[in-house]
Amino acid sequence: MTDENLIESIPSDELIEMTAQLHRIFNAGGCNPMCHSCYQFIEIGKTFHLGTVEAIIPKNKTGNTRSIGIIEPTEFTETKEVMLCGNCTVEIFKINQKRVFEIHSEEYERRSEIHRLNGGGCFRVNGKISLK
Repeated sequence: MTDENLIESIPSDELIEMTAQLHRIFNAGGCNPMCHSCYQFIEIGKTFHLGTVEAIIPKNKTGNTRSIGIIEPTEFTETKEVMLCGNCTVEIFKINQKRVFEIHSEEYERRSEIHRLNGGGCFRVNGKISLK
């Protein structure tokens, strides 16, 4: 089985262990595994899952995204998979996501910056994690 097949075979919404092999494959693909909800790194031996979530797109009253000032959460606009640690659930992700938008855009930007600076994140192509 190739590395890409191994990544693609990770089931959605099912708790699995981060093995050394999976961690290396994620790293090789440009992903330093991190929970999208609590922003904790997912280390080897820890559990994680790919949670299917409905993402909120923040918009101000004129419809612009990432506005300055208070952001009101819009309707859920897209479904995607995010990496979640073994302690976080899709429901916790939703609560945290709404809380960020209800506080204000500075908190949204702060969390985005933490995620970027800590090197978390990965990318998907056609709904699959891409190693290219």
